[in-house]
Amino acid sequence: MTLAFTAEEQRVLKRCSTPERTQAFLDGLKYNWERDGKSTLKSFRGVVREGNAHCLEGALTAAAICSQHGHPPLLLCMEARDIDHNLFVYRKKGRWGALAQSRDENLRSRPPVHQTLRD
Repeated sequence: MTLAFTAEEQRVLKRCSTPERTQAFLDGLKYNWERDGKSTLKSFRGVVREGNAHCLEGALTAAAICSQHGHPPLLLCMEARDIDHNLFVYRKKGRWGALAQSRDENLRSRPPVHQTLRD
């Protein structure tokens, strides 16, 4: 069963036709700090509706958008000493790239130039 996208969701999907445009959409979102003490795990719909996302919500949103444009919905969780980070990964011309939402701009997108995910 396929659920119909709302008009706003359709506009986002049309506008985000490439990984670069999808990252621009993620960059325009506010970071979801979950300040009210309630954990969230919003879907693409919730992110579009509320205009914010934390890293996992951003990765899920990127996967939802990019899967509509032919990319498999692949997520990668990177474990770190202090906090884990989630990314949407994709291949273009045999190279890996990544899209992400993060409170740290250095942890957002990576262009598709990497031979392996470890790179």
